[in-house]
Amino acid sequence: MQTEETTPGLGRPASAIDARARALRLGLTVKIVGISGISIALVALILALSFGREVEKLLQEELTTRGRMAALALANTSANLVFELDLSGLQSLAAATLADVPGAAYVVLRDDRGEALADAAEESLGRERAPATPVADLDLGSRFLQRSVTVADREMLHVVALITFKGRSE
Repeated sequence: MQTEETTPGLGRPASAIDARARALRLGLTVKIVGISGISIALVALILALSFGREVEKLLQEELTTRGRMAALALANTSANLVFELDLSGLQSLAAATLADVPGAAYVVLRDDRGEALADAAEESLGRERAPATPVADLDLGSRFLQRSVTVADREMLHVVALITFKGRSE
């Protein structure tokens, strides 16, 4: 007959205690690895969110700069066409600007009363355009105005650039 060794005072076999101790050590290791894994995942999530926000800000700045430069270039190149009221030339210029500027949704050239002289837009916008900016809202000391508008249920950056005429003596 076999007898199992017992630890004094506990009344359990020694092999059962050794197995339980191994299970506790494994459980502690698993706990430490689990806590470390959760900590690493949390730090990675925070870094990913922070990186995403920074990329979004940089893309917004890039879009703003691109829109401002396109509007100013269009204002500078269309001055003679507006002065001569060359509507077909203005329409061609608006279509070319829309095609050449990535991210542009629409291009509208307006006169001093806010009437559209020429426009070009993505097909998804249909005939919907941002309303004309009142002259009173424009800072005449600045060459452009930018704001966010909603057109066809999409939020867009709206950039207005003034066409200026200068005489030869200026």
